[in-house]
Amino acid sequence: MEDQLEYDILQQIKPDELLQLRDLYKINWPTYSPIYNHIDMAHTWITKNNEEIKFYSVNGYFDDGTVIFISNLECDKIKLTYYTLEKSNSRLYDGLMKTKRIDWNKQICLDTIYRDQLPLSFEIAKAQHQQFYSLAIGSCWWLPKEKAAQFEIKIPNHTFVGPLSLEHAEKIYRSWTYNGHRSVEYVASLIKNNNCFGIFHENDRTLMAWVLLREFGVLGILQTDEKYKRRGYATVVTKALCKKIAENNADSICYINVENTASKKLFESLGFKAIDYYAWMKMKPNVDTCG
Repeated sequence: MEDQLEYDILQQIKPDELLQLRDLYKINWPTYSPIYNHIDMAHTWITKNNEEIKFYSVNGYFDDGTVIFISNLECDKIKLTYYTLEKSNSRLYDGLMKTKRIDWNKQICLDTIYRDQLPLSFEIAKAQHQQFYSLAIGSCWWLPKEKAAQFEIKIPNHTFVGPLSLEHAEKIYRSWTYNGHRSVEYVASLIKNNNCFGIFHENDRTLMAWVLLREFGVLGILQTDEKYKRRGYATVVTKALCKKIAENNADSICYINVENTASKKLFESLGFKAIDYYAWMKMKPNVDTCG
């Protein structure tokens, strides 16, 4: 299959080129910090953990930051994420419209699409005879590493904070509100490859609350077990992960659905600032026009 796509408009960016791509997004900090974190995390997964992650440029050129990330979620679904610094979005449009790497007869999940690329996304959907069936809007929250480094973490009595292990993946997956979109193997991959923290009871090591660092380089899957809510555990594990991220010389980022007022309140109390808005969108072939 890859041989047939040798001359496709979308060409894979080599792992040793990803840091060059990443550094294009240092401008106007923290506006593009989530994109910087995503590419940086992908480079780590590829080079240190041997994960197969592919980013594509349009015609082998990415000096304007134009990049498309394609992954298969299931046999009938494709996930797309794309970024660019080019204001017209024309190169993104060309890449998405002309590539043979995307099967538009499948369901498409557009993940973390920023405001500047929303009009493009609707144009692409119309041109490819896709119809949207799900749309969620969220905000991107940012905390500089200097603030995170100053966090004081007060561990509640009879508890301790520590890294998650693979044995916790099943419980975290079962408790996750959005587990229908992913698998327990996905949660396990985050625990395996990234810094992820939980707060445990000191006697029997019961996991009571947790937060993971996701493949986009952002905090996520923050949750407290129902039996242990309203004890401040979510704040404790969030501070612990933010401090760890700061030790690695990175800022902390999280995405929060606009309807999730509890999470917005928590992250705002920790000093996070909303810096942009984004969308998660799902679309499928329009049977009335494509066939």
